[in-house]
Amino acid sequence: MTSHAGERETLDRILLQAREGKAKPVYAFVGERFFTQQAAKALIDVVLRPEDRTWNLERFEGQSVAWQRVIETLRTPGFGSSPKVVWVVDCMLAGNRRPPAVVFEEILGLWGADRKKPAAEALLALLAQAGWSDKDLHATTSPVLKPEEEVRLFGRQLQPEEQKELVQIVGYASSLGLSVSAFKSAEDELVGLLRSGLAPRVILLLTMGTVDEKSLLWKAINKVGHAVVFSVERERSQALSRTAMEKVVRIVLGRYGKTLTPAAFDLLARRGGNDVDILANEVEKACLWVGEREQIDVADVLSATSDLAESWVFDFCAALNRRNLADCLRKLDDLLLRGEPAARLVALVARELRQLVLAKECLQYDLEPRLGSKGRHFRLPSNYSVFQKSVLPQIPKARLDEFGKVHPFVLFRRLQDAETWTLKELHAAVTELAQLDLTLKSSGSPTRTLFEAFIFRWCAEPRRQLSAPLPGS
Repeated sequence: MTSHAGERETLDRILLQAREGKAKPVYAFVGERFFTQQAAKALIDVVLRPEDRTWNLERFEGQSVAWQRVIETLRTPGFGSSPKVVWVVDCMLAGNRRPPAVVFEEILGLWGADRKKPAAEALLALLAQAGWSDKDLHATTSPVLKPEEEVRLFGRQLQPEEQKELVQIVGYASSLGLSVSAFKSAEDELVGLLRSGLAPRVILLLTMGTVDEKSLLWKAINKVGHAVVFSVERERSQALSRTAMEKVVRIVLGRYGKTLTPAAFDLLARRGGNDVDILANEVEKACLWVGEREQIDVADVLSATSDLAESWVFDFCAALNRRNLADCLRKLDDLLLRGEPAARLVALVARELRQLVLAKECLQYDLEPRLGSKGRHFRLPSNYSVFQKSVLPQIPKARLDEFGKVHPFVLFRRLQDAETWTLKELHAAVTELAQLDLTLKSSGSPTRTLFEAFIFRWCAEPRRQLSAPLPGS
């Protein structure tokens, strides 16, 4: 039984059945870690007494687990009459059946962020899904894959730098002793085990971030057990929606018997960032901060919680790029409220402007002459894979060097932002920002007033000249 809506009701029904002695041999909870962990712990509390957990609760980390060991454990009954729970946290099986091009972009992102082991494991899972063997894996070090094989495996042809990264990831996986077969055979063997039956009184518990509902494993889980998909509502920017934040905050407050004033919740929501787990941790810190007091107010949130949204500064710059006046003013208010230094704001906006100027020059002077045609201006493709294949190779190396060592996807987004600007507008904005910096350092004008004046002119539609005098200048 899979549920995407009414997760709380579905979970309550599952727990009630388990409490009545009708536990299933397998459970899968999918979604944000905060919700899947909560569901898993609730199930364990129902089926296992605390005194039985030393012997009959086995927990494995899904990103590094040796699946053969898990399967052997599932074939072995627990001690005594109590059920045995085998919990695989962050399970990677049945979860990577998205388009291979999307998965490969995430692998490169993990590798670029120095998360080498998750990148290597995700690559092996992708190759196993494509039918590779360990022999195929070792052959990737020489020579480079044929273009048609790259397309089959990764959804597109790779750039030379990506080919080098692929070889590096494979080499790293080999250095850890990881193999394709471990990812390939585990899922097939687990499906067979679920069909034939686990050992008596053994329960398999899987928690995972994503799932491919067409996979054989997912179908087997639903046939013999229970599965719940926990959904989290997000904005288009991928920020948590207010409804999602309220859901997380309400759960944590309920554990401690606390309440939040409306103003305190608004502040917490603004400081919340995009990560459910981190938001939950910060609410918990506020609950512990107030001690025996029931209500949490604004002062408590300011004192007890961190600013979870270091990315706010960059979100502020992104809002400037989009010329979203309301979003810019709201984020400026947030940044000033938390004491963000004006000099740092100016420096970050200046960096953003420089990148936009470079991107616009790239579009106008590099790509337009090469890819435009008579009577038709060059337009950046909306699809990232198309950009990588047809546009990225046309950008001169000298221009790429000016951008620094950024991932091609970051460059793609940069160029998308620059399309809405003219060079004249960007140069005028650079001039005004320099004037803003000088005014902030030499006059007593309020920081908020100066920045708001800059934002109003920046976001004006239709565009107005950005060189109007600043207040106090």
